[in-house]
Amino acid sequence: MESLSNHQQFQRSFIASHFTKGNLVIYFFVILSLFSILMVGAFSINKNNKSLFSQESITRFEIFNFNYYKISPLGVEIFAYGKIGKENKEQENELENFNINHYLFDTHTQEALYSYLAIYDNKTINFPKGVYYVRNDIQFWSERAAYTPSSKELLGNGDFIISSNAYHIKGKDIIYKDNQTSANAIKGILKMDEQ
Repeated sequence: MESLSNHQQFQRSFIASHFTKGNLVIYFFVILSLFSILMVGAFSINKNNKSLFSQESITRFEIFNFNYYKISPLGVEIFAYGKIGKENKEQENELENFNINHYLFDTHTQEALYSYLAIYDNKTINFPKGVYYVRNDIQFWSERAAYTPSSKELLGNGDFIISSNAYHIKGKDIIYKDNQTSANAIKGILKMDEQ
């Protein structure tokens, strides 16, 4: 028993001699330094695997349930609202479930456009899920379409319908260019004014 208690006293005196206040500070900073080196190594490994958080995968903007107003001296010229607006990975602007109402005060004309999805690449507005457009009594729908604002050209792909009080026209692959409209497989009904 005596040898066991001597052994315990030796351990206590060894621990007490090595862990004095001055030595504790040194051990603390040695352990802190080792921990810091390990953390730098761990973060450098994560830096090499940064593809999950790369700059390309972060969109510059994303808005939800938005309203947009353009006010002219005569009043609200454009009113737009939608569910989601964002920039995608290709740096194109996407709008989902949106409406645009445009008022031309000088001609007393009202335009409205609706689409489930529009993608704008700073040159062309693509409507891959269809587009619906109304101007006065003319209504237009196309299965898919691409519109170039600079040249005011519309290229429709797939079925389309144009109707007004005077006519109802169906067809495929509509093209509106240079103030002329053309299409394939056109079927229509024209209503004559009764006098």
